[in-house]
Amino acid sequence: MANTNSLKKPYHVAVCGGGIGGLCLVIGLLHQSIPCTLYESAPAFAEIGAGVSFGPNAVRAMCLIDPAIKKGFDRQTTSNAFPDRKSVWFDFRMGMSEEGWKSAKGENTPAREGEHIARVSGDVGQASVHRAHFLDELVRLVPDGVAEFGKRVQNVEEKGNRMQITFHDG
Repeated sequence: MANTNSLKKPYHVAVCGGGIGGLCLVIGLLHQSIPCTLYESAPAFAEIGAGVSFGPNAVRAMCLIDPAIKKGFDRQTTSNAFPDRKSVWFDFRMGMSEEGWKSAKGENTPAREGEHIARVSGDVGQASVHRAHFLDELVRLVPDGVAEFGKRVQNVEEKGNRMQITFHDG
């Protein structure tokens, strides 16, 4: 991937925010040879960890943005441990019985508590990552000099055919 300073285009893209979305956008822009700078309010890339789930469309989008994103995701992902449920995104079961609900078989009888009533599945099942670990994978894909830290956006305004970002530090 090229360093953003070596890319020659009549424009430069500013990405504000170094979370999963901002990093994926920067990686995708650089993959398409579009010069950009990532502005992050924190003093460095560091994240508090939490579990994050990604649906099938998000996982497919990773491949389309840059296959390296998906490879990093695959290194960190945890999916359904049951082999027969690898492609399951979500199972729906009836909570409390109510008159008038249709059963999973489509009969006009009330579904019983706990009865399986629907399944969402496809080529990608439920997949989760530890947010901080996935961000570490993404940060490795961003060349040095692309990110500027300590940059909290104060204002964005249109100036002719350009946009101007003002940061809290001036």
